[in-house]
Amino acid sequence: MIKICSFFCLPIEELRIGQVFSIANSYPRIVDRVSGTVRCLVPSWADGQAGKEHRISETEFTDRSRAQMKAQWQGVKKLVNSLTPDDEIYLCCCV
Repeated sequence: MIKICSFFCLPIEELRIGQVFSIANSYPRIVDRVSGTVRCLVPSWADGQAGKEHRISETEFTDRSRAQMKAQWQGVKKLVNSLTPDDEIYLCCCV
């Protein structure tokens, strides 16, 4: 099962089932045991900053993120195909 959440809503380590992966350009230092970053799902730094600073709308940010995922679809497909039905992972961002 893939769970998508903010780093700030992540269950405490003792209650987590599965590994934690970042889908953000960075993550808070308070988060323990991040297994890695899924680069094919990380928005560009420029888009992340533009969204954070409200220079683009949420819709524009979503559209850009979808376009990026389409461009990097092989990486997304590789991630999904690497999982088994019993795998549980958290994909976390800072929002």
